[in-house]
Amino acid sequence: MKLETLLLTPLLSFSICVAQPAANDFTTELNREGGGDEVVQTVRLLPLNQQSQVLQSVVHRIQAISREPQSIKNDSFLYVSNSARLLSETGTDDQILAAFGNLSQFGSAEPDAAFALAACKGPAGVAIIDALAKQRLPNLERAITPLTDDDKLRSNETLLPFFMLVKELAASVNPSGSGLAKQMRDDFASRYSSENGKLVLAAIDAELAKVTSRKSAAVGAPSTSTSTSLPSEKPSPTPKEQEAKSPTPSEAPTSSTPWSLVAVFIVAAIGLLWLLLKNRK
Repeated sequence: MKLETLLLTPLLSFSICVAQPAANDFTTELNREGGGDEVVQTVRLLPLNQQSQVLQSVVHRIQAISREPQSIKNDSFLYVSNSARLLSETGTDDQILAAFGNLSQFGSAEPDAAFALAACKGPAGVAIIDALAKQRLPNLERAITPLTDDDKLRSNETLLPFFMLVKELAASVNPSGSGLAKQMRDDFASRYSSENGKLVLAAIDAELAKVTSRKSAAVGAPSTSTSTSLPSEKPSPTPKEQEAKSPTPSEAPTSSTPWSLVAVFIVAAIGLLWLLLKNRK
């Protein structure tokens, strides 16, 4: 083998490794509190092919977690939560559905999984949330009966997941989500008409009102900022207005130099010139 080949082969291998770095799956960052926002910003700056590799790696990891025992799922809570944020911001519907389609398997991270499904533009995401809420609706009686105040509703392990599902239906990107949330609210009201049921219903109504208000503000914000940021344009004057604005001869501005003074200087100069010519003669 030639000396040049021996020297160049390691150099070329190094340059190829530098040019094609291994894809980072951001496992460390996604297992950290608040890591979701950081990873979202980083992934958005990656080339599309690297974005796809990162997101696909995350999807595979989420699918594996969903099949693990509950104790391991609890240990992976931060990863699931941050991944839901990442996929809802940068993923496609197919990637979100592949990761979180098995919604009931995520335990304490179920609200985050529902949040990601609510980001699907198509109807499949809200359909999964709606199906799970309908499955749980008939089984809430035991959880509702002992309730005495709103704080117990918020900490109730049976009611809270149902409450969050209805909330995510209302907040979903897909337009049908709002209608599904209202239908779920009405089904709950007709099934649980006790005093404690009305307490839960009041909490659901309050949350739906907040979601509706946020959606209305998000829709109205761009138009408001546009109307305030654009300067008002004055209409161009018509020919008649231009003619009316043009000064008449009598209104023409006077010169800052008096013409009488100029005339005096001219006469004096002519007089001096005449005296010089006369003295020469």
